[in-house]
Amino acid sequence: MIIGKDRPKVLVIMASYNGELYIENQIESILNQEQVDVNIFIQDDNSCPRNVKYLEKITHSNKNIFVKYNDRNFGSAGQNFFDIIRNIDLNGYEYIALSDQDDLWAKNKIIKGIKKINQLKLSGYSCAVEAFWPSGKIKKISQSSSINDTDFLFEGAGQGCTFVLTNKFFKKIQTFCNENIVLTKDFYYHDWFIYILCRSWEEKWFFDKNTYIKYRQHGNNDIGARSGFKAILSRIKLIKDGWYKKQVKLAIKIAIKANANSSSLYKAINFFNMPNIKFRKLRLIFFILKNGRRKLIDKLVQIFSALFGFL
Repeated sequence: MIIGKDRPKVLVIMASYNGELYIENQIESILNQEQVDVNIFIQDDNSCPRNVKYLEKITHSNKNIFVKYNDRNFGSAGQNFFDIIRNIDLNGYEYIALSDQDDLWAKNKIIKGIKKINQLKLSGYSCAVEAFWPSGKIKKISQSSSINDTDFLFEGAGQGCTFVLTNKFFKKIQTFCNENIVLTKDFYYHDWFIYILCRSWEEKWFFDKNTYIKYRQHGNNDIGARSGFKAILSRIKLIKDGWYKKQVKLAIKIAIKANANSSSLYKAINFFNMPNIKFRKLRLIFFILKNGRRKLIDKLVQIFSALFGFL
């Protein structure tokens, strides 16, 4: 491990898959982080030979970059990340940051998160991002900090690539993952999962309105900066197909297993176990108004979905 004197030691973990178009710029922006000592752990999900060749090249020229190559594909970045979380060696690091393979980080991205963590005694931190497109279009995406009793059952804390976590908190997550492998098997979002545990354990999280990441948008984004009417229709379709409801049910199971102490958690359990009748729809709508997703537009999508029996 390459370290300096009296500088925070940070491990950045990245799940890669066929990212050779942009991963070099992403890695360069991580290595250029100021006021911290950074090591990068990359787990490649059985990529094409071009991506593997590039990763082999950078590990030869950078002693603080480590790559593990999967011999089979996990099928999603989330499941690749879950495998990393279960197995990564955290010794020697004070903070853990998550990274995508195609963004650009400001030089002060990590240190800003660390300073906020220390100032407010946090376990987790996320910030806003500046989404950008090949056309030149840019858009700021920030998360509402107006948390409620059960928002974590319906959404995460923003883009996982913005997360900075303490070693102590990450080790708790790692232990939980290894003790509850079945619960993570079908859960899609590793970053949402982290936020569920944070809130279930009553750890402190901070939503930074400042942007320290240029969030690249392209045809292969797993999630991307969805916005506009088409994006809303796409989200409603996912909800209608039952996928989102299954994820929420899994989120509830994770929270229960983590001994969440939310006063509204058991109301949510009852709603998602009740038959899909009119009485249930009305009660669920009122519940969402008070305890659903944080942003108004997201809350309205949930209400629409509940009204038509999709949720």
